[in-house]
Amino acid sequence: MHEHRFRTLFRWGLWLALVAFGAVGLYLRLAYGHRLANYGSYIPWGLWVACYIYFVGMSAGLFVIASVVLITRTQSLLPMAPLTLLCAVLTLVMALVSIGLDLGHMNRAGEVMLHANLRSMMAWMIFLYSTYMVVLLVESALVSVRHLRPWRDRRGIRGRFARLVTRMPEDVADRWLRRLGIAGIPLAIAFSGGVGALFATVGARPYWNHGLFPIIFLAGALLSGAGCLAAVIFLVWPHRDETFRQGLELLGRLMLYLLIFDTILEWAEFSIPMWQGISHEMPIFDEILYGRFWASFWIIHLLLGVAVPVVLLWRWGARPFAVALSGALVAVTFISVRLNIVIPPLTIPLLEGLDEAYVSPRLDYTYFPSWPEWAVFAAALAIGSTLFWLAVSLLPILPAHAEGDRT
Repeated sequence: MHEHRFRTLFRWGLWLALVAFGAVGLYLRLAYGHRLANYGSYIPWGLWVACYIYFVGMSAGLFVIASVVLITRTQSLLPMAPLTLLCAVLTLVMALVSIGLDLGHMNRAGEVMLHANLRSMMAWMIFLYSTYMVVLLVESALVSVRHLRPWRDRRGIRGRFARLVTRMPEDVADRWLRRLGIAGIPLAIAFSGGVGALFATVGARPYWNHGLFPIIFLAGALLSGAGCLAAVIFLVWPHRDETFRQGLELLGRLMLYLLIFDTILEWAEFSIPMWQGISHEMPIFDEILYGRFWASFWIIHLLLGVAVPVVLLWRWGARPFAVALSGALVAVTFISVRLNIVIPPLTIPLLEGLDEAYVSPRLDYTYFPSWPEWAVFAAALAIGSTLFWLAVSLLPILPAHAEGDRT
């Protein structure tokens, strides 16, 4: 009893601290703009852009997993499909919060839709975003038809919502789920790979400008999505039954294969330019491997995000706790992968001597996120965690809700 109360107080305390820190970050961002951020003219992208590609990749990975499960009717993960789609929606929300607050003029965000340049990868990304959001929300509503049917007789807004959604018969909803899943998988692949293509089309940055980037982003999206789902299932799933164990075991095998595949892609990305000794790329690799970012790469990414999860999954892949711990390590440390993609290439002068030509606080090639930047990141996490708690409390996301155990 005391242990349960302690865990509850700890979770509430952690959430309140996150909300308070995030509220300070939002206030500072809206009141002072970008003046408190540590990036400048030479490094225009920082933590918030890295968080954006981190969350948006995770959302795409979760959506692909949910769609494959709904198409193939994989029994061990099928009951978790509503939870998977909820996580996909909320990680997309956190991505939009991160990139929205990074914009210098947030009120101009709609201009790319109204005055699109069809030769711009950014414009195509916005079109893919819009389509992806519609498909994701419709699929989330369809997957709820079966679970909301017991709520039809309830009073209040939840009863009205259940009656609205369940007007569609279950067989029709299942049929449309399969269709949307089949259409949504290539959409999510294009959506996730398109983020990599957005970086790859920047010809002035040699580290980004290669054909592997869309594939690297897609593999990372699937890996981080699987890790996030494994950790969330372990934390919130109410029944420690056979379905729970089989679902986590399947996610563990998926993570292990994706970790191996992603590591091979990373080896190809690094080894070929370094083997050839391409002069204009070597300073970037030196920064990542041996320079200011070595700890992020070797300790956070390779040790905690790859080596430890591989050992856990290889040795104890059938144990739910080992799979959940591996998933949490993969999901949490994957932010370092995104930071290593965004920041190091911007720290190398495009022209030799440019870093010494002018002296100004905003003309600097060193960068580490300021605490207000971390506070805005905390705000995105606070918004996502709050919406998650409201969703699992008010909607039939978990089995106990669907059975009517909670009112």
